[in-house]
Amino acid sequence: MPRPNRAHVEVMVEDSESTEDSSTPMDNIECLFQVEYLPQAAAQGKSKKRLTEAEARYAVRPESLWESMKRYRNFVVDGENLGIHDFVYVNSPGEDSEDREDGNGLWIARVLEVRAHDPTTVYLRIFWLYHPNDLPDGKEEYHGTQEMVASNDMAIIDARTVAGGVDVSHWNEEDEDNPLDGLYWRQTWNVHTEELSQLKQHCICSAPQNPDHPLLACSNASCTTRLHPSCIIESALVDLRQRFTFKKPPTSKKKAKKPTQSNFNIEIHRSEDDTAAPKLMVTDLNGGEGETAEVWEQEIKCLACQIVIR
Repeated sequence: MPRPNRAHVEVMVEDSESTEDSSTPMDNIECLFQVEYLPQAAAQGKSKKRLTEAEARYAVRPESLWESMKRYRNFVVDGENLGIHDFVYVNSPGEDSEDREDGNGLWIARVLEVRAHDPTTVYLRIFWLYHPNDLPDGKEEYHGTQEMVASNDMAIIDARTVAGGVDVSHWNEEDEDNPLDGLYWRQTWNVHTEELSQLKQHCICSAPQNPDHPLLACSNASCTTRLHPSCIIESALVDLRQRFTFKKPPTSKKKAKKPTQSNFNIEIHRSEDDTAAPKLMVTDLNGGEGETAEVWEQEIKCLACQIVIR
């Protein structure tokens, strides 16, 4: 495939208020092109260039019209310079003006290719990013509030549907010193196999990490298990209920009641600089009305090796 032969193209978007005829809303523009996925064998004979599996199995139809357009490295929308590999907001049907301002209701895509005949006919080949809620099985417990899922779901869109650029970073789970700020992705969705990529598993429950809730690492050098805060709290709650479950005394005419389950609120407190050992802050919610709830701290034991975390 030849290299892009132009630096950039500026996308011309007609102002619906400047014409007598009502123009098509940006979220309802129909695209002339469709992506067709090809059998692997046919795709391999198409080009000797080394491509990813996703890119090696497609063709854009109508192919002659697509290939007749010039390729560009960048495109400009409302004065914003965007290009290949950038992430962009795409207008989706039905969002209102407030949604457009904060990004809610907008789709997100990664730009793979830019082609155009002129400023009014600019098209982008893209990969869609999914909100976890939009996956076939919905959002998993390990998906964070700012998390997106990259995919090989390819499409051709009209550049006039682009609402602007958006920063989406790739989070490498192995890099514990890499802070998350804004939207990010770490997992991929394969539309052909309908499978999510595997994530690193942690804790005694062998589940992925939710980035909204940082893991707690065991300080035992021979263990170093990284634990989910929710697992630590659940284990502590089970232990407290076993220790504090009580029975109400029977009356002369009534049988003894079943044990009443104790209720506690548990939080994990960590020092801002991680110089002090984390603690469990326990609040006893079993007191009567008007009584002051008892609050105390507890050490945290590793769920794997049972050594106190320092």
